[in-house]
Amino acid sequence: MRNALNYVVYALVVLGVLLSAIGIFYQYSYWWDELYSVAAAGLGLNEMFDIFILPDVHPPLYTMLLGAWVDLFGQGERQVRLLSFIFAALALYFISSWAKNEMSDVGFKTVILFFATAPLFAFYAQEARSYSMMLFLASILTIFYLRGYHLEGVKRFLIFSLISVLLSLTHYFGFVYAGLIIIFSLIESRRDVLRSLSIVFSGVICFIWPAIHFFKGSIGDKSGDNFWIKSEGFQSTISSLSSGLTPQINILSGKLGGGMYREYLAALFFIAVFVLVVALARKGRVLVKTHGAEIILKLTLIVSVFALTMIAIDYHSPISTRRNYIVLLPAFSILLGFAAQGVKNIGFKYVMVAVVIGGVGNIGAASVQVKSKISPMQNNSGAVSYIEEERSEGDNVYYLARSGSSMPEVHKMMAEFYFSNDDIELNSIFIEDINSVEAPFFVLMQHQKHDLEEISDEFRDLGLDVGYITPQENQSVAVLYSK
Repeated sequence: MRNALNYVVYALVVLGVLLSAIGIFYQYSYWWDELYSVAAAGLGLNEMFDIFILPDVHPPLYTMLLGAWVDLFGQGERQVRLLSFIFAALALYFISSWAKNEMSDVGFKTVILFFATAPLFAFYAQEARSYSMMLFLASILTIFYLRGYHLEGVKRFLIFSLISVLLSLTHYFGFVYAGLIIIFSLIESRRDVLRSLSIVFSGVICFIWPAIHFFKGSIGDKSGDNFWIKSEGFQSTISSLSSGLTPQINILSGKLGGGMYREYLAALFFIAVFVLVVALARKGRVLVKTHGAEIILKLTLIVSVFALTMIAIDYHSPISTRRNYIVLLPAFSILLGFAAQGVKNIGFKYVMVAVVIGGVGNIGAASVQVKSKISPMQNNSGAVSYIEEERSEGDNVYYLARSGSSMPEVHKMMAEFYFSNDDIELNSIFIEDINSVEAPFFVLMQHQKHDLEEISDEFRDLGLDVGYITPQENQSVAVLYSK
Protein backbone atom coordinates (compact mmCIF):
# COMPACT_ATOMS: atom_id res chain seq x y z
CA MET A 1 0.00 0.00 0.00
CA ARG A 2 2.79 2.42 0.93
CA ASN A 3 4.69 1.75 -2.30
CA ALA A 4 1.53 2.11 -4.36
CA LEU A 5 0.77 5.50 -2.79
CA ASN A 6 4.34 6.64 -3.43
CA TYR A 7 4.01 5.70 -7.10
CA VAL A 8 0.71 7.60 -7.35
CA VAL A 9 2.27 10.71 -5.80
CA TYR A 10 5.18 10.71 -8.22
CA ALA A 11 2.86 9.96 -11.14
CA LEU A 12 0.74 12.99 -10.26
CA VAL A 13 3.87 15.15 -9.97
CA VAL A 14 4.99 14.01 -13.41
CA LEU A 15 1.50 14.67 -14.78
CA GLY A 16 1.61 18.19 -13.34
CA VAL A 17 4.96 18.84 -14.99
CA LEU A 18 3.69 17.45 -18.31
CA LEU A 19 0.64 19.73 -18.12
CA SER A 20 2.95 22.68 -17.57
CA ALA A 21 5.06 21.66 -20.59
CA ILE A 22 2.21 21.54 -23.12
CA GLY A 23 3.09 25.03 -24.34
CA ILE A 24 6.55 23.95 -25.51
CA PHE A 25 5.27 20.89 -27.38
CA TYR A 26 1.97 22.18 -28.70
CA GLN A 27 1.97 25.47 -30.61
CA TYR A 28 -1.01 27.77 -30.06
CA SER A 29 -1.62 31.48 -30.50
CA TYR A 30 -0.41 34.12 -28.10
CA TRP A 31 -3.21 35.92 -26.32
CA TRP A 32 -3.34 39.67 -25.63
CA ASP A 33 -1.09 39.86 -22.55
CA GLU A 34 1.50 37.58 -24.12
CA LEU A 35 1.55 39.72 -27.25
CA TYR A 36 2.40 42.67 -25.00
CA SER A 37 5.48 40.82 -23.75
CA VAL A 38 6.64 39.47 -27.11
CA ALA A 39 6.08 42.70 -29.03
CA ALA A 40 8.01 44.67 -26.41
CA ALA A 41 10.79 42.06 -26.35
CA GLY A 42 11.45 42.75 -30.05
CA LEU A 43 12.34 46.38 -29.34
CA GLY A 44 15.74 47.84 -28.65
CA LEU A 45 16.47 48.74 -25.04
CA ASN A 46 15.82 52.48 -25.42
CA GLU A 47 12.56 51.95 -27.30
CA MET A 48 11.57 49.23 -24.86
CA PHE A 49 11.76 51.68 -21.97
CA ASP A 50 10.26 54.66 -23.78
CA ILE A 51 7.22 53.09 -25.41
CA PHE A 52 6.57 50.03 -23.26
CA ILE A 53 8.20 49.65 -19.84
CA LEU A 54 7.56 53.17 -18.51
CA PRO A 55 3.92 53.30 -19.71
CA ASP A 56 3.31 49.69 -18.55
CA VAL A 57 2.15 48.59 -15.08
CA HIS A 58 4.93 46.06 -14.41
CA PRO A 59 8.61 46.32 -13.41
CA PRO A 60 11.11 45.84 -16.26
CA LEU A 61 13.20 42.76 -15.47
CA TYR A 62 11.18 40.07 -17.27
CA THR A 63 10.72 42.14 -20.42
CA MET A 64 14.44 42.89 -20.58
CA LEU A 65 15.33 39.23 -20.06
CA LEU A 66 12.76 38.17 -22.67
CA GLY A 67 14.34 40.64 -25.10
CA ALA A 68 17.67 38.86 -24.75
CA TRP A 69 15.91 35.48 -25.02
CA VAL A 70 14.12 36.28 -28.31
CA ASP A 71 17.35 37.67 -29.75
CA LEU A 72 18.82 34.19 -29.24
CA PHE A 73 15.85 31.93 -29.99
CA GLY A 74 13.25 33.98 -31.88
CA GLN A 75 9.66 35.03 -31.14
CA GLY A 76 7.93 31.72 -31.83
CA GLU A 77 5.37 30.59 -29.25
CA ARG A 78 7.19 27.43 -28.19
CA GLN A 79 10.59 29.08 -27.87
CA VAL A 80 9.27 32.00 -25.85
CA ARG A 81 7.13 29.85 -23.55
CA LEU A 82 10.13 27.60 -22.94
CA LEU A 83 11.64 30.36 -20.80
CA SER A 84 8.64 30.31 -18.47
CA PHE A 85 8.72 26.51 -18.26
CA ILE A 86 12.40 26.59 -17.29
CA PHE A 87 11.63 29.01 -14.45
CA ALA A 88 8.76 26.80 -13.22
CA ALA A 89 10.87 23.64 -13.37
CA LEU A 90 13.70 25.33 -11.45
CA ALA A 91 11.23 26.54 -8.82
CA LEU A 92 10.00 22.96 -8.34
CA TYR A 93 13.60 21.74 -8.08
CA PHE A 94 14.56 24.24 -5.36
CA ILE A 95 11.39 23.66 -3.33
CA SER A 96 11.66 19.88 -3.54
CA SER A 97 15.37 19.92 -2.65
CA TRP A 98 14.73 21.95 0.50
CA ALA A 99 11.72 19.84 1.54
CA LYS A 100 13.64 16.61 0.93
CA ASN A 101 16.40 17.71 3.31
CA GLU A 102 14.29 19.37 6.01
CA MET A 103 11.00 17.47 6.22
CA SER A 104 9.74 13.95 6.80
CA ASP A 105 8.73 11.76 3.87
CA VAL A 106 5.06 12.70 4.29
CA GLY A 107 5.84 16.41 4.37
CA PHE A 108 8.18 16.22 1.39
CA LYS A 109 5.67 14.37 -0.79
CA THR A 110 2.88 16.76 0.18
CA VAL A 111 4.96 19.79 -0.75
CA ILE A 112 6.02 18.56 -4.18
CA LEU A 113 2.56 17.18 -4.98
CA PHE A 114 0.71 20.40 -4.15
CA PHE A 115 3.33 22.59 -5.82
CA ALA A 116 3.63 20.59 -9.06
CA THR A 117 -0.11 20.04 -9.50
CA ALA A 118 -1.21 23.58 -8.56
CA PRO A 119 -3.26 25.14 -11.40
CA LEU A 120 -1.13 28.30 -11.21
CA PHE A 121 2.02 26.22 -11.76
CA ALA A 122 0.72 24.48 -14.90
CA PHE A 123 -0.98 27.55 -16.35
CA TYR A 124 1.82 30.09 -16.01
CA ALA A 125 4.67 27.72 -16.81
CA GLN A 126 3.48 28.11 -20.41
CA GLU A 127 2.66 31.80 -20.48
CA ALA A 128 4.93 34.46 -21.95
CA ARG A 129 4.55 36.68 -18.89
CA SER A 130 6.52 37.32 -15.71
CA TYR A 131 4.54 35.04 -13.35
CA SER A 132 6.70 31.94 -13.71
CA MET A 133 9.82 34.01 -13.14
CA MET A 134 8.18 35.51 -10.05
CA LEU A 135 7.40 31.99 -8.81
CA PHE A 136 11.04 30.96 -9.29
CA LEU A 137 12.48 33.96 -7.44
CA ALA A 138 9.85 33.76 -4.67
CA SER A 139 10.74 30.09 -4.18
CA ILE A 140 14.44 30.88 -3.81
CA LEU A 141 13.85 33.87 -1.54
CA THR A 142 11.49 31.87 0.68
CA ILE A 143 14.01 29.04 1.05
CA PHE A 144 16.90 31.44 1.72
CA TYR A 145 14.81 33.23 4.35
CA LEU A 146 13.88 29.96 6.04
CA ARG A 147 17.55 28.93 5.97
CA GLY A 148 18.56 32.22 7.61
CA TYR A 149 20.74 33.56 4.78
CA HIS A 150 19.93 37.10 5.98
CA LEU A 151 21.64 36.30 9.30
CA GLU A 152 24.74 34.53 7.97
CA GLY A 153 28.02 35.49 6.29
CA VAL A 154 28.59 38.20 3.72
CA LYS A 155 28.30 35.89 0.71
CA ARG A 156 24.94 34.42 1.73
CA PHE A 157 23.61 37.81 2.77
CA LEU A 158 24.53 39.30 -0.61
CA ILE A 159 22.79 36.42 -2.41
CA PHE A 160 19.70 36.93 -0.23
CA SER A 161 19.72 40.67 -1.01
CA LEU A 162 20.23 40.09 -4.74
CA ILE A 163 17.27 37.71 -4.97
CA SER A 164 15.13 40.23 -3.06
CA VAL A 165 16.00 42.98 -5.53
CA LEU A 166 15.46 40.74 -8.58
CA LEU A 167 12.04 39.66 -7.28
CA SER A 168 11.05 43.27 -6.67
CA LEU A 169 11.97 44.07 -10.29
CA THR A 170 9.90 41.20 -11.71
CA HIS A 171 6.37 42.10 -10.57
CA TYR A 172 4.80 44.45 -8.04
CA PHE A 173 3.42 41.49 -6.08
CA GLY A 174 7.02 40.30 -6.00
CA PHE A 175 8.00 43.77 -4.77
CA VAL A 176 5.54 43.50 -1.87
CA TYR A 177 6.67 39.95 -1.08
CA ALA A 178 10.36 40.90 -1.11
CA GLY A 179 9.55 43.97 0.98
CA LEU A 180 7.86 41.91 3.67
CA ILE A 181 10.75 39.44 3.78
CA ILE A 182 13.16 42.37 4.16
CA ILE A 183 11.05 43.83 6.98
CA PHE A 184 10.92 40.46 8.77
CA SER A 185 14.68 40.12 8.32
CA LEU A 186 15.23 43.60 9.74
CA ILE A 187 13.19 42.73 12.83
CA GLU A 188 15.27 39.58 13.35
CA SER A 189 18.53 41.55 12.93
CA ARG A 190 17.56 44.57 15.02
CA ARG A 191 20.37 44.01 17.57
CA ASP A 192 23.04 43.92 14.86
CA VAL A 193 23.44 47.54 13.70
CA LEU A 194 25.68 46.83 10.70
CA ARG A 195 23.48 44.03 9.40
CA SER A 196 20.35 46.10 10.00
CA LEU A 197 21.80 48.94 7.95
CA SER A 198 22.68 46.48 5.18
CA ILE A 199 19.12 45.14 5.13
CA VAL A 200 17.74 48.69 5.03
CA PHE A 201 20.06 49.42 2.09
CA SER A 202 18.64 46.37 0.23
CA GLY A 203 15.15 47.71 0.83
CA VAL A 204 16.13 51.14 -0.50
CA ILE A 205 17.45 49.54 -3.69
CA CYS A 206 14.13 47.72 -4.12
CA PHE A 207 12.35 51.09 -4.00
CA ILE A 208 14.40 52.71 -6.76
CA TRP A 209 12.38 51.32 -9.67
CA PRO A 210 8.92 52.00 -8.16
CA ALA A 211 10.01 55.61 -7.57
CA ILE A 212 11.18 55.97 -11.18
CA HIS A 213 8.02 54.28 -12.43
CA PHE A 214 5.79 56.55 -10.35
CA PHE A 215 7.42 59.85 -11.29
CA LYS A 216 8.58 59.07 -14.86
CA GLY A 217 6.11 56.38 -15.95
CA SER A 218 2.38 55.75 -15.85
CA ILE A 219 2.05 53.68 -12.66
CA GLY A 220 0.96 56.73 -10.68
CA ASP A 221 -1.91 57.35 -13.11
CA LYS A 222 -3.18 53.82 -12.57
CA SER A 223 -3.28 53.98 -8.79
CA GLY A 224 -6.29 55.06 -6.77
CA ASP A 225 -8.92 52.80 -8.36
CA ASN A 226 -8.01 53.86 -11.90
CA PHE A 227 -7.11 50.35 -13.02
CA TRP A 228 -9.35 47.70 -14.61
CA ILE A 229 -9.39 45.50 -11.47
CA LYS A 230 -12.24 46.11 -9.03
CA SER A 231 -12.59 45.16 -5.36
CA GLU A 232 -15.67 45.09 -3.17
CA GLY A 233 -13.71 44.81 0.07
CA PHE A 234 -11.54 42.35 1.97
CA GLN A 235 -13.61 39.42 0.71
CA SER A 236 -12.61 40.20 -2.89
CA THR A 237 -8.92 40.07 -1.99
CA ILE A 238 -9.17 36.81 -0.04
CA SER A 239 -11.39 35.30 -2.74
CA SER A 240 -8.72 36.11 -5.36
CA LEU A 241 -6.05 34.60 -3.12
CA SER A 242 -8.15 31.47 -2.67
CA SER A 243 -8.83 31.25 -6.40
CA GLY A 244 -5.07 31.16 -6.97
CA LEU A 245 -4.03 28.73 -4.25
CA THR A 246 -7.18 26.68 -3.58
CA PRO A 247 -9.54 27.07 -6.57
CA GLN A 248 -11.66 24.16 -5.32
CA ILE A 249 -12.86 26.43 -2.50
CA ASN A 250 -14.06 29.02 -5.00
CA ILE A 251 -15.82 26.38 -7.08
CA LEU A 252 -17.62 25.12 -3.96
CA SER A 253 -18.49 28.68 -2.93
CA GLY A 254 -19.94 29.37 -6.36
CA LYS A 255 -22.25 26.37 -6.03
CA LEU A 256 -23.37 27.32 -2.52
CA GLY A 257 -23.98 31.03 -3.12
CA GLY A 258 -24.01 33.41 -6.06
CA GLY A 259 -23.26 37.10 -6.45
CA MET A 260 -21.63 38.90 -3.57
CA TYR A 261 -22.13 35.92 -1.28
CA ARG A 262 -19.78 33.82 -3.37
CA GLU A 263 -16.79 36.01 -2.45
CA TYR A 264 -17.76 36.08 1.23
CA LEU A 265 -18.09 32.30 1.29
CA ALA A 266 -14.79 31.78 -0.52
CA ALA A 267 -13.03 34.15 1.90
CA LEU A 268 -14.61 32.49 4.93
CA PHE A 269 -13.75 28.97 3.75
CA PHE A 270 -10.17 29.92 2.87
CA ILE A 271 -9.56 31.58 6.23
CA ALA A 272 -10.93 28.47 7.98
CA VAL A 273 -8.71 26.19 5.88
CA PHE A 274 -5.66 28.37 6.51
CA VAL A 275 -6.22 28.39 10.28
CA LEU A 276 -6.59 24.59 10.22
CA VAL A 277 -3.42 24.20 8.13
CA VAL A 278 -1.42 26.38 10.53
CA ALA A 279 -2.77 24.50 13.58
CA LEU A 280 -1.80 21.14 12.05
CA ALA A 281 1.55 22.52 10.88
CA ARG A 282 2.40 23.49 14.45
CA LYS A 283 1.83 19.89 15.46
CA GLY A 284 4.13 18.74 12.67
CA ARG A 285 7.00 21.01 13.63
CA VAL A 286 8.69 18.30 15.70
CA LEU A 287 9.39 16.36 12.50
CA VAL A 288 11.46 19.19 11.04
CA LYS A 289 15.19 18.64 11.25
CA THR A 290 16.05 22.22 12.34
CA HIS A 291 14.08 25.14 13.82
CA GLY A 292 10.64 23.70 13.10
CA ALA A 293 8.61 26.11 15.24
CA GLU A 294 10.51 29.12 13.88
CA ILE A 295 9.99 28.05 10.27
CA ILE A 296 6.25 27.55 10.72
CA LEU A 297 5.93 30.95 12.40
CA LYS A 298 7.79 32.57 9.50
CA LEU A 299 5.58 30.89 6.90
CA THR A 300 2.42 31.80 8.78
CA LEU A 301 3.49 35.43 8.98
CA ILE A 302 4.47 35.52 5.30
CA VAL A 303 1.06 34.34 4.10
CA SER A 304 -1.11 36.20 6.62
CA VAL A 305 0.75 39.53 6.57
CA PHE A 306 0.97 39.43 2.78
CA ALA A 307 -2.80 38.89 2.59
CA LEU A 308 -3.46 41.75 5.03
CA THR A 309 -1.13 44.01 3.05
CA MET A 310 -2.95 43.25 -0.18
CA ILE A 311 -6.32 43.91 1.49
CA ALA A 312 -5.03 47.36 2.51
CA ILE A 313 -3.67 48.06 -0.99
CA ASP A 314 -6.87 46.85 -2.68
CA TYR A 315 -8.95 49.28 -0.62
CA HIS A 316 -6.96 52.13 -2.19
CA SER A 317 -6.06 50.73 -5.60
CA PRO A 318 -7.38 47.22 -6.41
CA ILE A 319 -4.66 45.07 -7.97
CA SER A 320 -5.50 41.54 -6.76
CA THR A 321 -6.13 38.87 -9.36
CA ARG A 322 -5.82 35.11 -9.11
CA ARG A 323 -2.55 34.89 -11.02
CA ASN A 324 -0.69 37.37 -8.83
CA TYR A 325 -0.89 35.06 -5.82
CA ILE A 326 1.47 32.62 -7.49
CA VAL A 327 4.05 34.45 -5.35
CA LEU A 328 2.58 32.71 -2.27
CA LEU A 329 2.59 29.21 -3.77
CA PRO A 330 6.01 28.22 -2.31
CA ALA A 331 5.19 29.31 1.27
CA PHE A 332 1.70 27.82 1.18
CA SER A 333 2.95 24.52 -0.25
CA ILE A 334 5.52 24.17 2.52
CA LEU A 335 2.88 24.96 5.16
CA LEU A 336 0.69 22.20 3.74
CA GLY A 337 3.64 19.83 4.02
CA PHE A 338 3.98 20.63 7.71
CA ALA A 339 0.22 20.19 8.15
CA ALA A 340 0.48 16.69 6.65
CA GLN A 341 3.27 15.94 9.13
CA GLY A 342 0.98 17.12 11.91
CA VAL A 343 -1.53 14.35 11.29
CA LYS A 344 1.03 11.63 10.60
CA ASN A 345 0.00 9.82 13.80
CA ILE A 346 -3.21 8.64 12.12
CA GLY A 347 -1.10 6.56 9.76
CA PHE A 348 1.01 7.14 6.66
CA LYS A 349 -1.43 5.59 4.25
CA TYR A 350 -4.42 7.62 5.46
CA VAL A 351 -2.51 10.88 5.26
CA MET A 352 -1.18 10.08 1.82
CA VAL A 353 -4.61 9.05 0.55
CA ALA A 354 -5.90 12.48 1.59
CA VAL A 355 -2.89 14.15 -0.03
CA VAL A 356 -3.39 12.18 -3.24
CA ILE A 357 -7.08 13.15 -3.35
CA GLY A 358 -6.02 16.79 -3.04
CA GLY A 359 -3.48 16.30 -5.82
CA VAL A 360 -6.08 14.73 -8.09
CA GLY A 361 -8.36 17.72 -7.42
CA ASN A 362 -5.52 20.06 -8.31
CA ILE A 363 -4.77 18.17 -11.51
CA GLY A 364 -8.44 18.33 -12.47
CA ALA A 365 -8.60 22.10 -11.95
CA ALA A 366 -5.25 22.57 -13.72
CA SER A 367 -6.40 20.50 -16.70
CA VAL A 368 -9.54 22.60 -17.12
CA GLN A 369 -7.57 25.84 -16.95
CA VAL A 370 -4.84 24.68 -19.30
CA LYS A 371 -7.44 23.41 -21.78
CA SER A 372 -9.13 26.83 -21.76
CA LYS A 373 -5.74 28.39 -22.50
CA ILE A 374 -4.64 26.20 -25.39
CA SER A 375 -8.08 26.10 -27.08
CA PRO A 376 -6.93 28.97 -27.50
CA MET A 377 -8.78 31.57 -25.45
CA GLN A 378 -7.72 34.27 -27.92
CA ASN A 379 -6.72 33.11 -31.38
CA ASN A 380 -4.89 36.11 -32.81
CA SER A 381 -2.98 33.85 -35.18
CA GLY A 382 -6.20 32.36 -36.57
CA ALA A 383 -7.76 35.80 -37.08
CA VAL A 384 -4.75 37.06 -39.02
CA SER A 385 -4.61 33.87 -41.10
CA TYR A 386 -8.26 34.38 -42.08
CA ILE A 387 -7.53 37.93 -43.27
CA GLU A 388 -4.49 36.89 -45.29
CA GLU A 389 -6.37 33.99 -46.91
CA GLU A 390 -9.58 35.89 -47.74
CA ARG A 391 -8.23 39.33 -48.60
CA SER A 392 -8.01 40.45 -52.22
CA GLU A 393 -5.52 43.00 -53.47
CA GLY A 394 -6.76 46.50 -52.71
CA ASP A 395 -8.93 45.50 -49.75
CA ASN A 396 -8.52 47.80 -46.76
CA VAL A 397 -7.16 46.20 -43.58
CA TYR A 398 -7.53 47.82 -40.17
CA TYR A 399 -6.96 46.94 -36.56
CA LEU A 400 -9.15 48.14 -33.73
CA ALA A 401 -7.38 50.91 -31.79
CA ARG A 402 -7.93 51.42 -28.08
CA SER A 403 -9.18 54.78 -26.85
CA GLY A 404 -6.93 56.44 -24.27
CA SER A 405 -4.11 53.95 -24.77
CA SER A 406 -0.73 54.96 -23.38
CA MET A 407 1.05 52.51 -25.72
CA PRO A 408 -0.34 52.98 -29.26
CA GLU A 409 2.97 51.97 -30.87
CA VAL A 410 2.99 48.66 -28.98
CA HIS A 411 -0.64 47.97 -29.87
CA LYS A 412 0.18 48.40 -33.55
CA MET A 413 3.09 45.98 -33.19
CA MET A 414 0.73 43.51 -31.51
CA ALA A 415 -1.74 43.81 -34.37
CA GLU A 416 1.02 43.34 -36.95
CA PHE A 417 2.71 40.45 -35.14
CA TYR A 418 1.16 37.50 -36.96
CA PHE A 419 0.95 39.08 -40.44
CA SER A 420 3.39 37.43 -42.83
CA ASN A 421 2.43 39.48 -45.91
CA ASP A 422 4.54 42.64 -45.92
CA ASP A 423 2.36 44.17 -48.66
CA ILE A 424 -0.57 44.59 -46.28
CA GLU A 425 -0.86 48.14 -44.97
CA LEU A 426 -2.41 47.94 -41.52
CA ASN A 427 -4.12 51.10 -40.27
CA SER A 428 -5.73 51.81 -36.92
CA ILE A 429 -9.40 52.61 -36.45
CA PHE A 430 -11.53 53.37 -33.40
CA ILE A 431 -14.78 51.56 -32.74
CA GLU A 432 -16.88 54.67 -33.30
CA ASP A 433 -15.38 55.12 -36.79
CA ILE A 434 -15.91 51.60 -38.10
CA ASN A 435 -19.27 52.40 -39.73
CA SER A 436 -17.51 54.99 -41.90
CA VAL A 437 -14.99 52.52 -43.33
CA GLU A 438 -15.03 52.17 -47.09
CA ALA A 439 -15.64 48.63 -48.39
CA PRO A 440 -14.12 46.20 -49.10
CA PHE A 441 -12.46 45.95 -45.72
CA PHE A 442 -11.27 43.70 -42.90
CA VAL A 443 -11.01 44.86 -39.28
CA LEU A 444 -8.87 42.86 -36.85
CA MET A 445 -10.48 43.17 -33.41
CA GLN A 446 -8.15 41.99 -30.64
CA HIS A 447 -9.04 41.64 -26.94
CA GLN A 448 -12.40 43.25 -27.63
CA LYS A 449 -15.69 43.29 -25.72
CA HIS A 450 -18.02 44.92 -28.24
CA ASP A 451 -21.27 43.33 -29.40
CA LEU A 452 -20.49 42.08 -32.90
CA GLU A 453 -24.14 41.57 -33.80
CA GLU A 454 -24.92 45.15 -32.84
CA ILE A 455 -22.04 46.44 -34.97
CA SER A 456 -23.21 44.29 -37.91
CA ASP A 457 -26.75 45.67 -37.55
CA GLU A 458 -25.42 49.23 -37.70
CA PHE A 459 -23.74 48.44 -41.01
CA ARG A 460 -26.92 46.84 -42.37
CA ASP A 461 -28.86 49.97 -41.46
CA LEU A 462 -26.39 51.84 -43.68
CA GLY A 463 -27.05 49.40 -46.49
CA LEU A 464 -23.78 47.50 -46.22
CA ASP A 465 -23.70 43.74 -45.69
CA VAL A 466 -20.96 42.65 -43.29
CA GLY A 467 -19.99 39.48 -41.49
CA TYR A 468 -17.62 38.47 -38.75
CA ILE A 469 -15.67 35.42 -37.67
CA THR A 470 -14.40 34.48 -34.23
CA PRO A 471 -11.59 31.90 -34.45
CA GLN A 472 -12.28 30.67 -30.91
CA GLU A 473 -15.35 29.88 -28.82
CA ASN A 474 -15.69 33.44 -27.47
CA GLN A 475 -15.79 36.83 -29.21
CA SER A 476 -12.66 38.32 -27.65
CA VAL A 477 -10.81 38.13 -30.98
CA ALA A 478 -12.76 38.67 -34.19
CA VAL A 479 -12.49 39.78 -37.78
CA LEU A 480 -15.20 42.07 -39.10
CA TYR A 481 -15.39 42.10 -42.91
CA SER A 482 -17.52 43.42 -45.74
CA LYS A 483 -19.23 40.85 -47.95
